[in-house]
Amino acid sequence: MTSRPSIKLLISDVDGTLLTPDKRLAAGTISAVERLRAAGIRFTIISGRSADGLPPLISALGISEPVGAFNGAQIVWPNLSTLEYHTLPPPAARQAMGLLRQAGVDVWLHDFSHWYVSDLAGAFVARESATVGHGPHGVWSGAAPPADLIKITGVSDEPAKLIACEAALQSALGGELSASRSQPHYLDITQFGADKGHGLRRLAAIMGIELRQTAAIGDGFNDMPMLSAAGVPLAMGNGAAELRKIARHVAASNGEDGFAGAVDWLLAGTAG
Repeated sequence: MTSRPSIKLLISDVDGTLLTPDKRLAAGTISAVERLRAAGIRFTIISGRSADGLPPLISALGISEPVGAFNGAQIVWPNLSTLEYHTLPPPAARQAMGLLRQAGVDVWLHDFSHWYVSDLAGAFVARESATVGHGPHGVWSGAAPPADLIKITGVSDEPAKLIACEAALQSALGGELSASRSQPHYLDITQFGADKGHGLRRLAAIMGIELRQTAAIGDGFNDMPMLSAAGVPLAMGNGAAELRKIARHVAASNGEDGFAGAVDWLLAGTAG
C-alpha cells in the first residue's frame, strides 16, 4: 500500500461528477462533503458553468471557500464577488467564432453576466437553461465578440464536429486560447492557460495550501489540467479514458454515488 500525502483540500468538477446524470445533487454527495469537513478537509468546486449558475450548489453544499467558474477563468467568492478573471483576446476570439460557425457548430458567448447564443432554438439551449436556472440573454450574430468575453462554447449534437474543432483551434490558436470538451456536446474555449489547472493552483494559493496537499476529481477532458496539477487525482467511472489513466483512484459513475465513494477512499488514507 502506498500512503497518499496529507490532503487539506478537495476540488471537484460539477456536471458529470457532483451531479447525477439527471442533474441532481444526491443526498450521498451532500453527506460526503460533510464527512470531508468533519475530517478537516476543505472543499470547493471548479465548473465550466458561469458564476450565476453556481449559487444553488454553493448553498446546498455549504461552500464557504472561493469557487472557480468558466473552467477557472473566473474565481469568485461564494457571494459571486470576483477575485480574478481572464478575458479572451478579441482577435483570437473572433477567429475562434468564425472557425466554429464554418464547421456548422452553434456558438455561445459568455461575459460576466450575459449568455448569448447564435440560435435560440439551437441544440441544448433549453437543457442548459434548465441546468443554470435561466435562459440566454439574447442572440449574438456579429463577427466581433462582446467586450469582456470570458468563455466561448461550441455546441453541437454531433460530437465529431467538436473533436475536429478542438484540434483546429489548438493548431491555429494554441498559444492564445485553451480549448477542451467539457461534455461530448460542448467545447469550452477560454484564455490560454485559464483552465481548471490554473483554477486549482489559484484556489490552493488563496487558501494557503500546497499543491501536494490537494486532491481533484472530475470526468471530462477539461478536467485533465486540474487532475494533472493536483497532489491526488481522482476520476469518475463515467469519465474519459484519458482521465482515468492518470488517476490515483477511479470511482464509480455519477449515477452510482461515485463522488461519495471517492471521498471515502480519500478519507481512508491509502491508495492501493
